[in-house]
Amino acid sequence: MEERKRARQVVLRKRPGVNGVPTPSCFGVEEYDLEEGDFSKGEILVRVICLSVDPYMRCRMNEDTGADYMAPWKLGEAPVGGGVAKVIVSQSESYPAGCFVESFSMPWRTVTPVPIRGLRPVPDGSADHLGVLGLTGLTSYCGMVFVGDLLAQGRGKTLVVSGAAGACGHVAGQLGKIFGMTVIGIAGREDKLAWLSELGFDGVINYKTENVRERVAALAPAGVDVYFDNVGAEVSDAVIWNMAQDGHILLCGQIATYNSD
Repeated sequence: MEERKRARQVVLRKRPGVNGVPTPSCFGVEEYDLEEGDFSKGEILVRVICLSVDPYMRCRMNEDTGADYMAPWKLGEAPVGGGVAKVIVSQSESYPAGCFVESFSMPWRTVTPVPIRGLRPVPDGSADHLGVLGLTGLTSYCGMVFVGDLLAQGRGKTLVVSGAAGACGHVAGQLGKIFGMTVIGIAGREDKLAWLSELGFDGVINYKTENVRERVAALAPAGVDVYFDNVGAEVSDAVIWNMAQDGHILLCGQIATYNSD
């Protein structure tokens, strides 16, 4: 008989509903028994080290996600998303016990079986593999370089980033600085604005206490050449009003509207 291990998981207990706001009551924490041999062929057993909780996950909380490529989470089951884990038990030569792996479909559990297919080996258990070295970092890089035409729009041009202290926003801003752009970041807390200044942002705007349209006009008198948008709604309206001729607008996220189904 295999040794049984006590593990914990987060489960989705109820959906927010149409135009609903997620609350802690939508989730629950449960304990369950897990045997080391309790996984199928093509799976390995891992201990989860860190998980990424991202804005797009709001869409997966309802039955209708609004996107054909994104399946809803099931009630009573653990949500899945980006995660880094350490392999505990494995019959795979590619992923032996003791190595670290990343998956975009990691269950919200402390210990769990995961399919080998879709795993990516990583050198350690750092959360950086979910951020600047992971999906959000890649999203920012591809958006800035290939959509924002960073090589052509770089040196001497002005970049504005909304949600600038977020996982994608701070990377996009730093890429802009590397390529010689004047970078303006928008966020909603003073500690976030201070952090953006430490990262080298040339200007910061608190959208909760300042007039965004006026502040962008003051900080970018010649207009905004590239706008990396993570927010949408009124903040984006204010920035778009200040766009320069032939400017680029990158729609990375629209978090202000994610509770509107």
